[in-house]
Amino acid sequence: MGFGDDFLAKRYAAGREEGYAEGIEIVRAAVLKFLEENPGATAKEVEEWARNGNLRRNGGGKGRRG
Repeated sequence: MGFGDDFLAKRYAAGREEGYAEGIEIVRAAVLKFLEENPGATAKEVEEWARNGNLRRNGGGKGRRG
């Protein structure tokens, strides 16, 4: 691997790490927003929302859809 290839490989890896960190922040913000909107959510409801972006409430209450 030459100098140019090595440089590009390192830059690509750094870009992936930056993108990963940004993705973590986006997910963290989404979870915090969900918890603010649904302060009484159970762990099971948070898991359901995380898996499919949907919260179903049995018997009313304020829930996030979609």
